[in-house]
Amino acid sequence: MKSGRKKNYTRILLYLLPAVITLGITGVAIGGTVLGIREFKKISSSMSLALKRKTTLEQTITNLETQQQQLSYQLVTCQKQQSKILPDDFESIDYTITQGSPIGFALGSGWGVLFIDKGFKHGIKENDWVITPERNLIGKIETAHQTYSVVRTIFDNRLKIAASLAPHGAEGLFTLRGGSFVVDLVSASASTTPGIIAYTSGNDGLFPQGLVLGIVTGTKQTEQSSLQTVIVKPIWDPPRTHSVVVIRNIFQ
Repeated sequence: MKSGRKKNYTRILLYLLPAVITLGITGVAIGGTVLGIREFKKISSSMSLALKRKTTLEQTITNLETQQQQLSYQLVTCQKQQSKILPDDFESIDYTITQGSPIGFALGSGWGVLFIDKGFKHGIKENDWVITPERNLIGKIETAHQTYSVVRTIFDNRLKIAASLAPHGAEGLFTLRGGSFVVDLVSASASTTPGIIAYTSGNDGLFPQGLVLGIVTGTKQTEQSSLQTVIVKPIWDPPRTHSVVVIRNIFQ
């Protein structure tokens, strides 16, 4: 009797085994399909995101190229206007000039402190003027060591410079405030059309007249109705500075 039951169980198992195997294979196939669909969705999502980033990057590059073209045009205009704004005796004055190279910027200074490879061994003195070869103002010598010097640049908000706006000569005080360069204390009636050039006026005894500070990009109101604040974009580009010119301060 028991032998017969065992035979029946065996037959049932043999009968069910193919079905079980088939169900197992089907389950694995379905599971693999589901996983495949999920992976496909992930890949599709990643590709879509990559395409969006590519489009954004291309647009950013286009905008930068446009800005570069505008700045190049403004720089050419600035160089043309510069010859008109410089004092008549600028070229005739016997300035002591020393060519130098930047070593680097002080960490945490935000381009406000620059080190150059010339010091008092090379005739550099405190308060000498530092400019680019194109006469864009960088700053002034703060400390001269034997073989190098520390320059306080226009990116240090402690530096206040008497400025003049070409071509009408409106004057104000150039400085860095809140991350933006401005010319403060400009008469509200002064012409401040975007694109005009801001220069050193030479009225503060710190810098000579005619060094380029930047290009006017706009204005904003002040609490005093008789004054306006002029927003300026500097022409000096710290990361692209490869050489500097140190000029002896003849005011001392």
